[in-house]
Amino acid sequence: MDLQKFCAKDSIRYAITNPFVRGGWRYATDGRVLVRVPAPLIPSDGINREQQPDVDAVLRGVDFAKCVEPMPPLRSDPHGEDKEEKCNCRMCADCDGTGGCVCPNCDNKHDCPTCDGLGRKGTVPDCNDCKGTNIVKTTRWKVQKIGAKYISCQFLSVIDSELKNVRYYDDKSPDAVLCFVADEGVQGVLMPITPNLVSPEDTEVDVK
Repeated sequence: MDLQKFCAKDSIRYAITNPFVRGGWRYATDGRVLVRVPAPLIPSDGINREQQPDVDAVLRGVDFAKCVEPMPPLRSDPHGEDKEEKCNCRMCADCDGTGGCVCPNCDNKHDCPTCDGLGRKGTVPDCNDCKGTNIVKTTRWKVQKIGAKYISCQFLSVIDSELKNVRYYDDKSPDAVLCFVADEGVQGVLMPITPNLVSPEDTEVDVK
């Protein structure tokens, strides 16, 4: 199992781009899914706890002993259509990317003179998001309903590839975290998607 795959690719608020150890457990999270494995012989990290998420609060009240229901298989078509969007790294600061400006004297609208009405200018070759192409490609993931919860296949695909013999607990609440366990002493929780944010075309039939 590769815990790194459960970590965030980048993070401004917390140090969660790598696994960390606390209280006899090794944790990995990206802020939406959290897993931990026993690590009784490894001392806790020296990272300031203010730089780590409050995992005790996240797991408070979670009873992993109730996780006995086998996790259903990942749906056969977990990916949606990828989409391409313009990256904000080239956004014109003078017009906020709108391409237009308002004359302070007559209130007439006109093309921004800085970007010639394009809303963007130049190139940013060192942009981490678009690598200078000005295009950001986003993988669109479909949703799978597990028990009462809508779960993104983005996370279910990692669980499916990295964990064995996964069992979960359905508390019948669509908003509470989905808790699960797996072989090697793995315990984890996963944030569901709010039902009213789920597109009908991205779901499948209920999985009992």
